[in-house]
Amino acid sequence: PFAGYAFGRQRADFGIESVFRTNGLTGSTLFGGLGSKTKDFNTTSGHSAFMNSIYTLFTEQNYNKYFRNDYAYFGYRRELINGLQASVSGSYNNYFELQNHNTYSFVDVKNREFTSNIPEYAGHIGSAIKGGSAAGLTFEASYTPFHRYYIRNNIKRHVQATYPTFLLKYAGTFGDANKLQSRFDYLEAGIKQTIDLGLGNKLSYVLQAGSFTNNERVHFSEYRHFSTAPLLVSMSNECDFYLLPFYKYATDKSFVLALVKLKSDRLLIKRIPFLAGQSFGEELKAAYLNTPDLNHYTEVSYGLNGLFLMFDVKGVVSFTGSKFQQAGFRLSLPLSD
Repeated sequence: PFAGYAFGRQRADFGIESVFRTNGLTGSTLFGGLGSKTKDFNTTSGHSAFMNSIYTLFTEQNYNKYFRNDYAYFGYRRELINGLQASVSGSYNNYFELQNHNTYSFVDVKNREFTSNIPEYAGHIGSAIKGGSAAGLTFEASYTPFHRYYIRNNIKRHVQATYPTFLLKYAGTFGDANKLQSRFDYLEAGIKQTIDLGLGNKLSYVLQAGSFTNNERVHFSEYRHFSTAPLLVSMSNECDFYLLPFYKYATDKSFVLALVKLKSDRLLIKRIPFLAGQSFGEELKAAYLNTPDLNHYTEVSYGLNGLFLMFDVKGVVSFTGSKFQQAGFRLSLPLSD
């Protein structure tokens, strides 16, 4: 259970969420929850609420945009055969539009004011942030061939896979768009893998593609959002993109995403003799995204992980097609929110 209170809106956040495992060998699990909560529109990979508060108080910049969600959900997941995981869940949500109530900051930055609670978006956001409701169903499956495992205390546990994992997802809502009820069908497929190359080197890749086959009415929180951290300092180390703006290129249409990342104990800088024994690691990464509003966007980054056992530092450049867009520098503190 959790509880909180927003003094500006004079409303309480509260809820209870639970997970109950019914069989340790198949991983059979019941899960569910209900409550009322203020949420970021990017509900899956949004900016840290803690860091948003820091930026709000010290730089007068409120990056996160919020809505209120009264919700209830219930689901079941299990392993059908070795390596094949599946889950199904149903949910009901009421969405409420919120306004900014707090303009307080420790520092008054000249010529800067708090922005409204409307996300920056490349298209026409229209009624997507307005109130409404949604009754939905989600089905997810993943399959890893020949996935090794061990059993301890009658609980089956998988070890790191040596083969790719294939992903499939369907999400849909079944309301009446004319009554401000969500009505959409969404399909997504993907593949991911981490390959141990030995000598402290790991190569990982992700390829995903998704499409709203029906987008009659989609609340902005139900758009396909992407993991971004376009800030000089953040707590997001494992985000997909470092220069892509928050919210702007979320889509209710279709997308293709690809990531390739090489982590190494000795890639470039650590080949310099006096740095070879240092504890930090190196990372080289390329990320690609294509949507109807963002054509062939690519980021390439190089970074040092675990610098002084605390910081991750990255240099990033971005391109649209073959055209250079921008370059940036990122410092992250990979701590939990």
